[in-house]
Amino acid sequence: MSTKEIKEVVKESLDNYFGQVNDLHKVTLDVVELGNYLHLSPSYIRKLTSQGKIPFRKPFGKKLYFMKDEIDEHFRNSKKNFKDLDSDKEAEDYLSKNKFKG
Repeated sequence: MSTKEIKEVVKESLDNYFGQVNDLHKVTLDVVELGNYLHLSPSYIRKLTSQGKIPFRKPFGKKLYFMKDEIDEHFRNSKKNFKDLDSDKEAEDYLSKNKFKG
C-alpha cells in the first residue's frame, strides 16, 4: 500500500469511529458549537434562550442543546418583511425619542 492509500484508510476508519468531523453534518449542537455556527458569542446564545427567542433542549436540566435543523428552520422563518414597515414613521419616532444633545 502507498502512503496515500494508508492515509485514506486511516481517515475513513477515524470518520467511521468518531462520526463526521465536519460540523455541517452534526444534528445537535451545544452553546459553543451553535455560537460558532451562527457567529455569535455563547453568552448571547444563552440570552436568546432565556428570552425564548430560539428553540433549545435541556434534557438533563443543566446543559443546553440545540437541534441544528430547528435552528435553521427558525432563522429561515424569521425573515422580516421590510415592505410592511412604515420606515418614515419609525425614523420619525426614533428621532423624537433620541434627540441629539449638542
